[in-house]
Amino acid sequence: MPKFPSKASSWMESWALNGGTELLSVAVTAFVATNVDDFVLLAALFGSGKHETKHVVIGQLLGIGLLVFVSSVAAIAALSIPQGWTNLLGIFPLAIGVRGAITWFRYSDDEVGAPTFSKASLSAVGF
Repeated sequence: MPKFPSKASSWMESWALNGGTELLSVAVTAFVATNVDDFVLLAALFGSGKHETKHVVIGQLLGIGLLVFVSSVAAIAALSIPQGWTNLLGIFPLAIGVRGAITWFRYSDDEVGAPTFSKASLSAVGF
């Protein structure tokens, strides 16, 4: 009597045969490559001993969750914007950089010194 594969093994075999393992390896590689700085930051936070482990883990999970949520909303919004207009979104980082350079040049020779930026503005640029 022939043996029939179980549903789980047939699903896994078809997933592997249809390029699933390649897709998974590309996804893992892309995640690791784009989050190297995050891993260094987490290592510093865990290694410093100044922060509780649960706070670091909760902060990491909330941060990734926020990034996924904002990315999902932006992807849905990008579908409703005509394709030519989305190319113009690169103007915003340029404008922030030009504004910062102008401010720095304007106040670099003053006795007061260069202006300080708030944590919110630095976080927005880093985001």
